[in-house]
Amino acid sequence: MKITCIQENLARGLRVVNRAVPSRATLPITQNILIEAEDARVKLSATDLELSITTWVGAQIEATGAITLPARTLIDTISSFDMGRVELEVTDEPYGAHIQTTTQSGSGPATIDTDLRGAPKDDFPPFPEVSPKHRVRVDSGILRNALDRTVFAAATDDARPVLTGVKMEVEGDKATFAAADGFRLSIESAQLMDAAEEGFDALIPARALRELTALMSGTVSPVEIMVSETGGEAMFRIGDDIEMITQLIAGTYPDYKSLVPENSDTTMTIPLEGVAQVARSMNVIAREGSAIVRLVGSDLEGQGRLTLSANAEDLGNSEGSLDIDIEGEEGKIAFNVRFLTDLVQHSQGGSSNPVETDGDGTPGAEKLVLSITTPSSPAVFRHSSHPGFTHVVMPMYVQW
Repeated sequence: MKITCIQENLARGLRVVNRAVPSRATLPITQNILIEAEDARVKLSATDLELSITTWVGAQIEATGAITLPARTLIDTISSFDMGRVELEVTDEPYGAHIQTTTQSGSGPATIDTDLRGAPKDDFPPFPEVSPKHRVRVDSGILRNALDRTVFAAATDDARPVLTGVKMEVEGDKATFAAADGFRLSIESAQLMDAAEEGFDALIPARALRELTALMSGTVSPVEIMVSETGGEAMFRIGDDIEMITQLIAGTYPDYKSLVPENSDTTMTIPLEGVAQVARSMNVIAREGSAIVRLVGSDLEGQGRLTLSANAEDLGNSEGSLDIDIEGEEGKIAFNVRFLTDLVQHSQGGSSNPVETDGDGTPGAEKLVLSITTPSSPAVFRHSSHPGFTHVVMPMYVQW
């Protein structure tokens, strides 16, 4: 195999697939990147046996072939070169790759030669073949926004493996994503580019969707989502250059829809920007104490008021308030402050569905709508500009 690539393109492609290279591996070969020369492009691939990423880089192919090279050393080597052309050729004794680049220095051209030991393609684990039974397409910006408002709520420990996944349900021209960790639940829907031929669902590892979000950064290409006939794998194709395959999680996801309270005694409409600022301030004190932030909504002579407070016994206390619209009785509830700051952070941003307007054709100021019953009952947050978004948070028990 002998190829010539633009350094910048090759380095970018290696960084893309490096997201699937495990930092620790029971199978050492998975810490390599597979490089294959085919037609007028170079195919780069990496896997940790659960997640696999492939991308293609334009190149001049002088001889086809394949090799695997250590990911970290290869990326550091290519990234150390100045912009220019990189030539990579497979060598037999020792088996590996000779990498050469020519760069400009103050005294003229400088040639850099590097030899890396490698391993043959046959030693690399085969990638799963996804024969899709279901496939849908979604705008990358819309999908990124939907995932940002859900994936953060998935569990990060393996005590209940199904909760480390995100439930995707496709029906018609809409995909609904739901994530929960036992203390909070986040639901958002995304508008598809075309209606699905039939409904389906999949339980996707949250880690895979985090990587997908990173891979979509900066792209405007649509994303094609495919689920295999066996239901064991899903493939995400971003444009024509990137593919990601992930193993799906086996198991039954909780009936999350039944966890959303239908009724409430108090409804508060809260400016998102204002509560975000106050929540950040409360976090400073709350994180030093019991991590509790208290919320009290009341009607003061026709003007709704939300007061947030936090206390650290040996440090001090903090209190903030802002004007709101309130319907119903006075309401009070307490949350883990991290849940509140996570919520306001991930609630901001673009839409996954058509944006509701104030009536003059322009989007209104973003607002959170908080519905509560008692201080010991789950609270429900919705978003004024994202009709498909619902966030349920379990309260913390405090002395009022």
